[in-house]
Amino acid sequence: MVSSLDELAELLAGVEDQPYPTAVLGVPRGRTTPPRPVALPEGWLDDRDDPRPPAGAELLVGGG
Repeated sequence: MVSSLDELAELLAGVEDQPYPTAVLGVPRGRTTPPRPVALPEGWLDDRDDPRPPAGAELLVGGG
């Protein structure tokens, strides 16, 4: 962490300049495909006031 703007400026002054990578100009940034429809587990919205997820909801998430 830096303790002052002067210290930050001093550290940044030591960083070498690098040219902007022109190969990325015009390339889309972020998602390029349309969003997929949302699919909630069965019973997810049955009791909207209950903060607990429905039984078995954790089985829908992969551990990878």
